[in-house]
Amino acid sequence: MPAGAFGIYREATGGEGRDGTGLTSEHWDTIVHESDTNTIQQHATQKNKITLKETGKYLVLYNLCFVGGGTNKRTEHQAIISHYLTVGLGPGGASGYSRTTGGCEEAYICGAGIVNIPTANQNLSIGSANTSTESGNSVTRRANLCGLQVLKLDDDWDYARLKQGGGLIVTPQTMNTSYTSISWDTHDEFDTATFQMGSPYPSGDLKVKYSGDYLVTWSVKGDILTTGSGVRKTFLTALHVNGSPQRHGFAGAYLRGLNGCDHGIPSGIALLKLNANDLISLRGKTDNSSLKLSNNYLVNMQVVALPSTINKLMCHSNFLTQTWDTAGADIQFDGEQADDDAFEHNTSTNRDRMTVKKKGHFLFCFGGHALRGSGSNRYDDIIRFSKNGTLQQYGNFGEYNRGAQGGQNSYQSMCSHGIIFNDLEVNDIIRARIIDESTASGTAPVFGALSHGAFGIHLNSIFKYYATHLVDGLLTDDGNVGGRLTR
Repeated sequence: MPAGAFGIYREATGGEGRDGTGLTSEHWDTIVHESDTNTIQQHATQKNKITLKETGKYLVLYNLCFVGGGTNKRTEHQAIISHYLTVGLGPGGASGYSRTTGGCEEAYICGAGIVNIPTANQNLSIGSANTSTESGNSVTRRANLCGLQVLKLDDDWDYARLKQGGGLIVTPQTMNTSYTSISWDTHDEFDTATFQMGSPYPSGDLKVKYSGDYLVTWSVKGDILTTGSGVRKTFLTALHVNGSPQRHGFAGAYLRGLNGCDHGIPSGIALLKLNANDLISLRGKTDNSSLKLSNNYLVNMQVVALPSTINKLMCHSNFLTQTWDTAGADIQFDGEQADDDAFEHNTSTNRDRMTVKKKGHFLFCFGGHALRGSGSNRYDDIIRFSKNGTLQQYGNFGEYNRGAQGGQNSYQSMCSHGIIFNDLEVNDIIRARIIDESTASGTAPVFGALSHGAFGIHLNSIFKYYATHLVDGLLTDDGNVGGRLTR
């Protein structure tokens, strides 16, 4: 099967109403790139359908930006990856919140998941719904900020696709103000050649048997235990390895106890460089009081072992901080875990630049944990990837940071997402830019030291497809041929 084929789609027009509480299938009016229409192709007339012509595993990334209207309106939206709205697939669920005051009208709903398609020619779609109850919000979809990316993965790779809902967790897990490992009690797929649970189900630890690189996606639905006018909190999730949080493995969601905004679904993506017998755990907490997990398939994590031929960049903050800035700022990284020859990054000068040194297709992702120590103003930000200084019109994501209010202080927020670039040239420069979209003044949130990072993967290095196929009339192989993880 042609693992490595991908499709990228975005919405250029926007403006559609998103007040409806029923599930809406998001459509995409612009094809950015389709590398192989025999594998992934948008439906000819129904632009909300992406036809997956091959069975197997796919990485799905989607990002939605909705803008609320009215004054002082609260809105929560949730989204899912589905077989054209008939079967929710579980992985990649996400939520976003907006409050139409202080310039925080935008809600970002960004999901990442590895899904399995058991039957050829299935139509994949992204469904969204207004899950709040306040009326007169006049929510619309923003133009040139929403997108969908689908990448065919190799079914010969080893996977652990974990979830809740197996019946062994009798009482839904509660997340408090200290990190708690999210437990798994069942799975959709578990390749024992590479993976082992740290203890019998239910367990929060996943052990890898071999050193190597592992791609991780997750989404976790949480609900407020007791609603009410004073209830505010952020649900924070962080990937840990051997008990330590990873510097780009963060995702969060804000929850409010009013107007039906009492649900949150963080969704994230990360790349881990691991040693044999390392333990992966996804841990959650809140910044005040507690919430409970939904204890079903909407609590999930997918891990895939990538080939040893991978060419990657992993950069992060060691000492640098990044304040949210209304003028916009390119995020800088002064530390590295990996910098292979398809990339160039300098930790001393031009630290915002992730430069590609080989032609081909690339995946870039960012994750960050923002916090502040005081202030009651509301903030929201957007993070946008750029190529040679041009901001991209898909792969955008953001977060909401509430601040202090009535003792239910919510000073923390997290975000995570990624972008696929097709046909990059040598010396193309990729950056991640943060823009504060609020009108707040005072103590702005900050991505702290050791709590934000990015990674890049040269897709040509992990897929055999690029060694044997002509893509857009050009042979894209550079000598790196993907395959199964070698040990």
